[in-house]
Amino acid sequence: MDGINNNENIPFQELDIKSLTGDWKGYLRLRLGKIRVIFKINRIENELFVYEIDYRGNIYKKNYS
Repeated sequence: MDGINNNENIPFQELDIKSLTGDWKGYLRLRLGKIRVIFKINRIENELFVYEIDYRGNIYKKNYS
């Protein structure tokens, strides 16, 4: 995930994407206003897995580990 942390591989730099920590380690978060998208990137298979799209107040209460 170093590339994500260093913004080397994010095609759209203006997107608000952050690596999550704690119970969410290994996941990324995309912020779109009050909406959050929780996802993972599989670079080996060149896939993006979207786990949840929900409002900020609801999404962090869920755990997909």
